[in-house]
Amino acid sequence: MHRLFKSHPVHHDVELHTMEGNRLGRIPFYIRRYTRENLTRVMHQHEMLQINYVVKGSCRHFINGKENEVAKGDVLIIPPYVPHQLSCDETDYVEIYEVEFLEDFVLQNAQDFDDVQSLFDFAYLKPFFLEENEVLVRYHIPPEQQKRIETILQELLAEFGSSAESRMLMIKGLLLQFLVMLQRCIGSQGQGRKGRKNGLVESIEKAVEFIDEHFAEDISAQDVAHMAAFSKSYFGYLFKTVTHQTFIEYLNERRIEAALQMLDDSNKRVIDICYDCGFKNVSHFNRTFKNAIGVSPTEYRIILSEKGKEKSNA
Repeated sequence: MHRLFKSHPVHHDVELHTMEGNRLGRIPFYIRRYTRENLTRVMHQHEMLQINYVVKGSCRHFINGKENEVAKGDVLIIPPYVPHQLSCDETDYVEIYEVEFLEDFVLQNAQDFDDVQSLFDFAYLKPFFLEENEVLVRYHIPPEQQKRIETILQELLAEFGSSAESRMLMIKGLLLQFLVMLQRCIGSQGQGRKGRKNGLVESIEKAVEFIDEHFAEDISAQDVAHMAAFSKSYFGYLFKTVTHQTFIEYLNERRIEAALQMLDDSNKRVIDICYDCGFKNVSHFNRTFKNAIGVSPTEYRIILSEKGKEKSNA
């Protein structure tokens, strides 16, 4: 099962569209070009990230409690599980490219970054991994860039309809081009590459500070990702690149450091130290501690005691 944007609640009273509902079954990508006659005329949500590009005409887009006119060159980014609806009058005309994909389809090659610089080859993805309340009504592609965007979309549609064995590889390459082009257009009035880089690193540094202050609490990667305004998956990739550890590795390391201090400086029982450091049960605490230190907490305390006696007798 591909990971989804779990921070977005599923709206159970809103129609849900899934990958299985597409005509080719559950593959991680879908594209179509449709007109007014094919609009989904009820409020609905998707389990995948959806990007709509208006190639001709205009219509109305309803999202986050607002309805706005969208027209040629406009891009609509709709994260998973965010209710929305497109509509237009009988006299209106519109043509739209609809692109849908599961996040792992573009992130699966970004799992092992060697350094921070490598990460920023994927920094263009951030505008698409939004919390529900961050979704903008629309973005606009400058006229001089619209032709290139439309050419990529035409090629994507052609590859999607192809039966070639290599079509998914071609689709991924074209999709990445499409996302990069969108990011350049969307971010053209924002910070440059250096600013984006610094902003991403700063976000992860704040996440690390949050973990350092709250490691003894029941916190999860989802909690910290939400605090940093990232999707869980994107946060995971950023965090590992900047810290060279996964969220769980860093959290456990921080908890074990605190446990070592408590074993050395207090007479607390091991079970109390377990819960005071944020672990939920003793067996997990013992296992994690031994994997990190090489001995169990009880054995570590015995070693400390023996060293203390040696110093006293010296």
